[in-house]
Amino acid sequence: MSTDVVLRAEGLGKEYHISGGQSAAGNAFKRVRSRARALVQGRIAEALGSDARFWALRDVSFEVRRGEALGIIGRNGAGKSTLLKILSRITEPTEGHAEIHGRLGSLLQVGAGFHNELTGRENIYLNGSILGMSATEIQRRFDSIVEFAEIGRFLDTPIKHYSSGMRVRLGFSIAINLDPEVLLLDEVFSVGDAAFRQKCVQRLSVEIGNGRTVLFVSHNMEQVRTLVDRCMVLDAGRITFLGDPQDGVERYLQMAAMQRSILSFPLQPACVAQVERCYVRDESGAPTELAPFNRPLTVRVEFVVYESDPTVRLGVVVAFCNDSGQFLTLLSTNDMPGAPAFARAGRYYFDVTVPASTFNPIELTVRPAMSADGRAVHNHPRFGHGLTVSLIDPENDQTVKRDAGKGSALLAIELKGECGLLDETLPALDMRERRA
Repeated sequence: MSTDVVLRAEGLGKEYHISGGQSAAGNAFKRVRSRARALVQGRIAEALGSDARFWALRDVSFEVRRGEALGIIGRNGAGKSTLLKILSRITEPTEGHAEIHGRLGSLLQVGAGFHNELTGRENIYLNGSILGMSATEIQRRFDSIVEFAEIGRFLDTPIKHYSSGMRVRLGFSIAINLDPEVLLLDEVFSVGDAAFRQKCVQRLSVEIGNGRTVLFVSHNMEQVRTLVDRCMVLDAGRITFLGDPQDGVERYLQMAAMQRSILSFPLQPACVAQVERCYVRDESGAPTELAPFNRPLTVRVEFVVYESDPTVRLGVVVAFCNDSGQFLTLLSTNDMPGAPAFARAGRYYFDVTVPASTFNPIELTVRPAMSADGRAVHNHPRFGHGLTVSLIDPENDQTVKRDAGKGSALLAIELKGECGLLDETLPALDMRERRA
């Protein structure tokens, strides 16, 4: 390892066992029925049984140089906290390894490392000794810790009586004042009052400016933009970006917007066919949650046909409602000239295009549905929920008006539809469950 590199992670991965719960022993039928119901209702861990495994982190490799500040961002469940726990030696990795050169200080959650029965004073010495400090070193920094944490009146009170804000103040003050060479912080500025959060940000900025090596997890994009030298974006346990903070934040925001823009449904192999996902397409074909009201609006529904059966007439419906749930218009594949039969198994798409300026700038709800021989086949608890899209006026920069559109004439709108086969590859999980 180079002398300038103080932290190196190579191929880090962490696998967790998910306990899905079991039915009463000896009743195989109830157990199978319970797991089938769990799958249909989207409770994947329970459906897969007690042997289900989940990779919280996979194949994570990176380096941090001395004096560098690295921001780590991503959705909830992306693996950020798991990564810091591995680096802090709280959790052992399932695969890979990490090296850290220098004294490590970490604040991964409110009250981590505190003993509830000990006083604030005693916990300062406890945490200091955990970080490898001698009693003399802790005493030399004791007054600055207490002053920064603003807990002087409660110094000799057991911390079980502290509020969450007091705990995070003390934890951050210990972590920042005991002079660690590498500091790990996990969303510590989300607790406490605004004045103290700002105080922490200012102190952290000073520490970074003085050459402290910091790994900093945050959901505050402005802090990431202004405080760190590099930014890591995690998604589903893997690094999807590592580089300039501005570019990293932009990548993360694009990912978040993409995920908000798609209505997805858990796969249901017990159905003849089902909707897989639904989204509004922008001019490039990418999902979007904002669309100009004065341009054509295209909604794509992607759906799965599990079995080839030319005797069953499948249909897809896309309905449009306003923000109050009032029906506006719809289009069904069965109403199209030469209605497609979807006789082959595979993944299909149904594109519905609404003419420009059909609706005023409003918030629309798009509801997809499927039928077989005129009867609904998509029977999931989320069925009936819709995709929300805001029609905007690009000239006036208006996003939503409480206006249903243009009255009863909406029912006479001529919507355009197009269907096609995406591919003939069915989801592997579904086919495995179908054969079981």
